[in-house]
Amino acid sequence: AGYLASWNVERRPGAFERLRPWLRRYIGVDVQNPDAAMWSARSALPGVGWLTLVGAPLLAALGGPEVLAGPWGHGVSTLSLRHGTLVRAGEGPAVGDLNALAYPYAYPEVAHRLQAVLLPPRVRPFPRWTVGQTRAWMRRFLEPEAWD
Repeated sequence: AGYLASWNVERRPGAFERLRPWLRRYIGVDVQNPDAAMWSARSALPGVGWLTLVGAPLLAALGGPEVLAGPWGHGVSTLSLRHGTLVRAGEGPAVGDLNALAYPYAYPEVAHRLQAVLLPPRVRPFPRWTVGQTRAWMRRFLEPEAWD
């Protein structure tokens, strides 16, 4: 959960082309291709946001729920649930406006802790993006220099 860019299904390829400049500025706004992401949701997370739900299978892959126990910085907190853990990156969602030097430090902190379960092994590219561009976007909090 957090800020998410959406598009008209009938104009999806053009939308991803137009979203790219916005995403270069607003690093905290997420964009996903839900049809592609849902196929790997049980084995990997497509990214992190303000609220990231980590289910029991992914917690096991991380080494157990204790991996997400503190200490955390930048206002990150966790909530243990019956079938997983909810990770909250700060008090509220952040757009991460890089032009205003408002970097969302809590998001990369969560991404680094969840790195082992981020990204499916095979990334399907967004429309009109290469696999490399899509992977760079999805790893923007882990490898910010790759996301142009």
